[in-house]
Amino acid sequence: MADASAFGRRMAGPASAAATPIPEKIDQTGEEEHAGLGRRSNLLSLLSQGSAFAGFMLLFAAAYTWPSDPTDLRMLGGSIYVLDGFTNALGLSGVKPTVSPVETGLANLPYYAHYVSFIIALATAGMIIRGRWFFTGLAVAFFLICWALFGRAEVLAPFAFAFFAFIGLAFHAPLSRRAIIAIVVLGIPGTLLSAE
Repeated sequence: MADASAFGRRMAGPASAAATPIPEKIDQTGEEEHAGLGRRSNLLSLLSQGSAFAGFMLLFAAAYTWPSDPTDLRMLGGSIYVLDGFTNALGLSGVKPTVSPVETGLANLPYYAHYVSFIIALATAGMIIRGRWFFTGLAVAFFLICWALFGRAEVLAPFAFAFFAFIGLAFHAPLSRRAIIAIVVLGIPGTLLSAE
């Protein structure tokens, strides 16, 4: 009986040893799957941020080209030529060529484009809070565009940069409340001076 029980224990020993899982292989497989999921989520995050920024740019382009008064022909930026025979037939003898003045100063962006720029600034602040730096970089590049080359002035850009810096310091820098308050107190006059 003792030999039989010992034989049973010897047979059960290798079977139980073979049934025990190897923790190293399971952990390695789990780490690889986790790393693959992390890479996919990062790629999807970059694609979504790029798509969101492209949508904002389409909205800004539509607002930029949208006329403030659709019935105003001055948005054509040119002139209408009327044939002499046509003017004579209608009796428009008083029609004379006019010279349009050319403005040398910078004009502000269209009315609706300012609203879209403000929305982009708010969306960028939310992206900074959540740590979405790809969208943030694209938005900063947008506000860095030298609109003066196109005869336009972006008055919101200095305020947007100051707002981005404050949000970044408040949510991602290890600063005390006193330091943040001091930055705000010193930053508001500096922003107003840079805008002027």
